[in-house]
Amino acid sequence: MEKRMKRKGQITAFIIVGILILLLASFAYLFWSAAMAGREQETAAVEIGQAASSIQTYVQACLQDVAEDAVLHVARYGGYYEPPADTDPALLLPVYFDHGVRSDISREELQHQLARYIEDNLFFCVKTFVPFREQGILIQQGEEIATAVLQDDTVVVSLQYPLRLRSGGAETSLASFSARVPARLSAIHNAISEFFAVQEEDPSSICISCLAQLNEQYTLRTEMNPLNEDGLLLYTITDDQVLVHNLPLKYRFLARYSFPDQPGASPSETAPPVTELPEE
Repeated sequence: MEKRMKRKGQITAFIIVGILILLLASFAYLFWSAAMAGREQETAAVEIGQAASSIQTYVQACLQDVAEDAVLHVARYGGYYEPPADTDPALLLPVYFDHGVRSDISREELQHQLARYIEDNLFFCVKTFVPFREQGILIQQGEEIATAVLQDDTVVVSLQYPLRLRSGGAETSLASFSARVPARLSAIHNAISEFFAVQEEDPSSICISCLAQLNEQYTLRTEMNPLNEDGLLLYTITDDQVLVHNLPLKYRFLARYSFPDQPGASPSETAPPVTELPEE
């Protein structure tokens, strides 16, 4: 009887020890799993951080490139990305002055047109982030909202572009981007506004000396070319001081005049025969 009780006690002890070993193994496994999960989370956080930095740089580079394209484009088309109602259908240029009626673009509208170009064309550079998606990064994109501000020798662009990034169980977000384009678009706009302020006072003639003064004041070159017998002139204002994409900035627009008839002259000869304007 005593031996049987002793044997039973030994079996009970073995069971208790086994249970303890099993519990310790379970705790060890849970601790190891938690540690491994923590390491994986840390690794995922580092990787998503690195991806976010790369994507930030990627979008910044695209924004810079598209912003420079925007400056060249709107300058070429009289400040517009979306043509206004009074646009010549053949040249796709706006008419800033039509028989004494002034309609040159405002500073606010010029900035808006720059922003619209950027919003519509950023996609073609970003290309839905294909290089990053191929690395397994999930990217959720929001709406692009751009603003552009003309400063003295610079166009400052800000972009709100919400991006949510996910990879390996970690996620982060990006939203704000910016670019600065060295370009004297502000100087050109100022010169045009000042010229047409004078032009309004005498719409039947062109103040060549005023243009020459503005050229000198803002360090610009202005060319005028008669286009037809109806007094339609093409203005091209060029800035050689600050290059955009290694190109001079050329700003073009149209103006239509009613010049007094000159005895013995054809209608086209009543327009000033000037292409390169003289300096005073």
